[in-house]
Amino acid sequence: MKNITLFILATLVITELSAQHEYADSVKYLTEAEEFTMQDKETKFLFKTSPLSYERKISTAYSISVLIGSSTMTNEIVGGDSFLNADIGLEGRYYLEMDDRVKAGQQKSNLSGNYISLIGFAGFGVSFDEDRDAGNRLSTGRSSGFSLNLGSQNRIHDQFYWDQGLTLEFYDFAGNLDQAEFSAISLTRKSNFGLAFGSKSKADTDAAKLPTVKVHVNRFFSLRVDRNSNFSITRFVNFNNQEDHWKMNFRPRINSELRIGKSPFTVYQEFRSLLRFSDIENGVKGKLSAERILYSYRVGGRFFYKMKNKVLRGKSGYDFSGPYFSTSFQHSNTAVSGHNLGHVLGGWGYQLEVGSNMYLDLGIKIPVKIYGDPVPTTNTGIYNLSNSVLEFKIGHRLFG
Repeated sequence: MKNITLFILATLVITELSAQHEYADSVKYLTEAEEFTMQDKETKFLFKTSPLSYERKISTAYSISVLIGSSTMTNEIVGGDSFLNADIGLEGRYYLEMDDRVKAGQQKSNLSGNYISLIGFAGFGVSFDEDRDAGNRLSTGRSSGFSLNLGSQNRIHDQFYWDQGLTLEFYDFAGNLDQAEFSAISLTRKSNFGLAFGSKSKADTDAAKLPTVKVHVNRFFSLRVDRNSNFSITRFVNFNNQEDHWKMNFRPRINSELRIGKSPFTVYQEFRSLLRFSDIENGVKGKLSAERILYSYRVGGRFFYKMKNKVLRGKSGYDFSGPYFSTSFQHSNTAVSGHNLGHVLGGWGYQLEVGSNMYLDLGIKIPVKIYGDPVPTTNTGIYNLSNSVLEFKIGHRLFG
């Protein structure tokens, strides 16, 4: 009888544990980051704006795209006075973890995640060079090439997307003038943020919205890197009959924000720079050296004017998300030694921190120059890190 009683008790315990386990797994809870990146929504196709493209899913993990402006070759990479490239490309993508994640119920097949891809493109380029002796030179010609890509694409709500990663590109330009042609191999970090319009399946439309787990935290310091800070390392071959040479461009950008106690006021700092290196100068091959080093430093304050109300209503903690007013001071150098610039900036912005490390910051800033001399007009190329009225940052939080 004792053995029978123990057997019944053991059976009841095992049954109860199994039932609890089944109940716990029967409901899928979304994290705030998963909801933000639409991990629970299926997508068959996307129209994207940066570059202009149409991506169509052909299976769970594969897609094909038609793109306008797929090459990474820009005036900043090529150098000179002006270079413009326009092309049409065809891309095939494979999303690396999509099959496994869909089978495990971790996400829907929604054209999001880490991927590898191959792009082939063809189009035309326009090159303009200002020469005091020979006069202005305008050359047009065909461009073509292909690229290998390792990246990550994320949906952001219903209307946006972010596509970032590394691109190894093989590019060829043949102009209509003598000495107006070149080939290049370039390793570039891309960051494309834009509008995205996609399909919604009937199952997703009819299904009840999954519950979202949101944990409000207090953050008093944040150190972030702006992922729009792209870089390029390029090897030019037969560039206008010059010797083969290197050009490198780096744009590191970091910012930090410190909250003043439990208040809606923060201290904001930002450092931007442009580092350009080359081993050729005026057509003469030499050692790799700095061709241009530009920087700007900004410090100021922000007032998140809806923060107190959100905290009192239990909709957030003391974080760095929400609309804000800002004022700041910025010092920057220029390409001409001794021609430094100082600005006071004021404006409005909206910042959003999502999940453990992602952030977006959109701002409208009005700059007013308080000191600095104008740069001579004979100085071509990017001569200072100018202030844009409309600023956009997207990236990751390193600490905080």
